[in-house]
Amino acid sequence: MSTDLKIEKNKYWIKEGLPVSHVDYPNIKMTVEKIVKQVRDVVIGEKTKKVPFVIGVRCYWIDDEKVPHKVVFNTRSLKPREI
Repeated sequence: MSTDLKIEKNKYWIKEGLPVSHVDYPNIKMTVEKIVKQVRDVVIGEKTKKVPFVIGVRCYWIDDEKVPHKVVFNTRSLKPREI
């Protein structure tokens, strides 16, 4: 499976609640909290259109010392975990 966020138009492999791992830290089991988006104004000709951009994916996990973590990662640095 490709680790690119966009597989088809408006179809994403990353969904809220999905278990994932970071490519550099495969032993940490994280869960996707939400896809972080930002709306920007894009000028097309003489018109301005609001377009959503994906900033990243907010994930959370609890470490061995029971400390919760929430971090926004680049979508390409995450991969789905086998359930």
